Amino acid sequence: MHPHPKRLHHPRWYAITGATLIGARVLCTAPPVQAGLFEIIFQGIRIVELSNLSEAKEIELGQQINAQILQDVRLYDNPAITNYIDQIGAGLVLGVERPGIPYTFQVIENDTINALATLGGFVYVHTGLIRAADNEAQLASTLAHEIGHVDR
Repeated sequence: MHPHPKRLHHPRWYAITGATLIGARVLCTAPPVQAGLFEIIFQGIRIVELSNLSEAKEIELGQQINAQILQDVRLYDNPAITNYIDQIGAGLVLGVERPGIPYTFQVIENDTINALATLGGFVYVHTGLIRAADNEAQLASTLAHEIGHVDR
């Protein structure tokens, strides 16, 4: 056995894993008529295409996704909280491996304990998560997790 096993943290590995997971989800959730092999392959192709995006294209696509998300959610109208989340996020992105991605942190008015990130550095935190966090370290660890999705 080789003393240094091949690392599985390469974007292509994530693409293959993602394609497999999406394919499994399609098979498990879609009616049999919709769960065709073509659809599974098409989902996998889209994931591979995303893994090969330039940063500029990723940012552009992220802006489009952000615009769509903002049509469906309500941003929290509290500048103090928004600035607080921005401040935590700004400190965390200093250590990213892809500094060309501009990060945008937004607070969504929603009672669920959740956070998410999209392409292009858009990170969303629900007010429910902020209320549930016991301290700044818990918020920071969640933001770091979401940043990790973007930074890959």
